[in-house]
Amino acid sequence: MIKVLLSLSLLIIILTGCSGTSSSSFEPTEPIDYDGTYNLSALSTTPFDINGDPCGDASGTIDVDDSKISGTIIDTWGITYDVNGDISSGGDVFGGFARAGSNVATFEGSFSGDTGSGTWVDVGQCEGEWEATKN
Repeated sequence: MIKVLLSLSLLIIILTGCSGTSSSSFEPTEPIDYDGTYNLSALSTTPFDINGDPCGDASGTIDVDDSKISGTIIDTWGITYDVNGDISSGGDVFGGFARAGSNVATFEGSFSGDTGSGTWVDVGQCEGEWEATKN
């Protein structure tokens, strides 16, 4: 009988301790709004791809709308690529560059305030860094 009473008392203490209110002043923050138009530059950090062809740079404009990235960039040789991606509420970004509907490169990085930056790699194993600045 004593064991039962002790067990019940312990259970009551645990339950009342867990159901109390916290004195923490944590308040969730509003997600950052990255919507807008950005100038994007993608610079190669490798001189040649796996076939020995030169790696190039690219620049253009992207739009961010409701955490979705879209836009176009033009590379060193005048070839146009579509840019698509997503930005998480924490600013992490993932996406790709496509030409004629085929993905030719991926990028990742992060946005903070009015800028974003990260790295990219293409199918020929050219690699580089990208930077976006809000207009």
